[in-house]
Amino acid sequence: MHSEYFTVYHVDCDRNGRLKTDVFQEMVLNTACRAAEVGGFGIPELNRQGRTWVLARYQQHTILYPKIGDTLRIDTWIEINRMSFSMRNFRVFRIDGKEHTLLAEARSAWAVIDLQSRENVNFNDIPNYPEPEGGSVELPVLPRPDRKAEMVSTTHRIVYSDLDQNGHCNSSRHLQIMIDSLNDIDGIFPSDLLVSYSHEVFFGEEVTIKRTKDGSPYFLIFNKEGTLCVTAYFVSPLLLKNDRID
Repeated sequence: MHSEYFTVYHVDCDRNGRLKTDVFQEMVLNTACRAAEVGGFGIPELNRQGRTWVLARYQQHTILYPKIGDTLRIDTWIEINRMSFSMRNFRVFRIDGKEHTLLAEARSAWAVIDLQSRENVNFNDIPNYPEPEGGSVELPVLPRPDRKAEMVSTTHRIVYSDLDQNGHCNSSRHLQIMIDSLNDIDGIFPSDLLVSYSHEVFFGEEVTIKRTKDGSPYFLIFNKEGTLCVTAYFVSPLLLKNDRID
């Protein structure tokens, strides 16, 4: 198991002092990146081999959202390697002296791709192969989104600040783009979210964000060729506007 510590600063939060949903995911994913680096199979090492990690799927269940000034400890470990995917789990705690309060749990699926072909790489071909540690988190079984519900659309052009070290739109930036499409000053704070990443998006591409008009938001992001790139589902209860979170 690997642990990282974070302090929640003003820039990380919304106007009500709550850690933004996309920044929360970013902290969790940064813990995974650091764990891989410590293990000898992080992005810098894979880049030297012409490879990199990409996130395929992410699910998070949140009990309490952190606030400005909170100190967080995020634990992560590899549960299992299944075919060409590595399944990594997380637990997020708020640290207050000797008291550790569980705030959230998450699961993720990662793949290694070749930077030239953008195709998956077999883990057996990777030096310092990531070894599973076992143990899983139990996340809620989510209801199916209403795929026949009325949807509305917005567009976004991928800009410099959307990109990461892999040269494509960052996973958490996709989440921010979807939240921004709601056009709500108070954002959105779901108890559960599920995001699937199926196709990369690069600098200058214009994407179309479709989402359900009412109820728990179901998002689809398409590139200009009409290829589905990202799917996300935010599950009730949703914490909006001035609803309290603890």
